[in-house]
Amino acid sequence: AVLGLAQELSKNNEVVVACPKMSQFDDSIFPFKVIRCNSVKLPGENYLSLPSLSKNLFNKIAEFSPDIIHCQSIYGFADAGIKFAKKLDIPVIMTLHTKFKQALKDVIKFNAVVNVFKKSWGNKLNECDKVCAVSADMNEEIKDYGYNGDFSVIKNGMMFNKIKNHEENKILA
Repeated sequence: AVLGLAQELSKNNEVVVACPKMSQFDDSIFPFKVIRCNSVKLPGENYLSLPSLSKNLFNKIAEFSPDIIHCQSIYGFADAGIKFAKKLDIPVIMTLHTKFKQALKDVIKFNAVVNVFKKSWGNKLNECDKVCAVSADMNEEIKDYGYNGDFSVIKNGMMFNKIKNHEENKILA
């Protein structure tokens, strides 16, 4: 979703994507600038971004002089994105792709712990200028976090590459 959005926006706008450092990744393949922040490798293909430990991250973003900051998750860069938007006096938009409450309940079986996280998520959302979700059924979820505002539904787009060779299409199917 982030890649597709950045690719489309970069057709008519200057775009910078801030994301975690990942081993052996070539950012020159993208039609937009990428700023990497410190991260910790987690099991599988996951990384935990640590923007607060990336000393020059804010300076790089400020140098770019964005019109808005758009966070794609309530985790990772959300705190940094909200903080940077306030410092730069620009709007911050949050898009939620995941029902974090249920995801957390699947891992942590204690409602008291889940409730602490929910309050934190609601506080973050209430600091944003605009909140979006990828489906309307997120309404109850984000209200349960304690979010007081409205939100917009912006569905994830799908990117299709045209296959010119029909034999190749048969193989892929």
